[in-house]
Amino acid sequence: MDLYRWLLKKHIAPHLGGVPVGKLSTAMIREWRAALLSNGVSVSMAAKAYRLLRAVLMTAVEEDKLLTRKESLSRARGSAGGAGSLARR
Repeated sequence: MDLYRWLLKKHIAPHLGGVPVGKLSTAMIREWRAALLSNGVSVSMAAKAYRLLRAVLMTAVEEDKLLTRKESLSRARGSAGGAGSLARR
């Protein structure tokens, strides 16, 4: 649990925390990962942060119903949305 909090605070929230969940895109996620790696974060740690982000987003879709699976797919392709941001979760 401590690792998850640390990953969120150190690697996810500073880059993506202010972005509403429904406005996250595949391009944003790729840019975020590339920024982590270019800032010296190890491939292993970037992968852990990515897996945590993925788990949070999957929970938003499957359990919290913040987005439907169809909405999440279309928003990942670039259309706008409007659920809460990661920083507030």
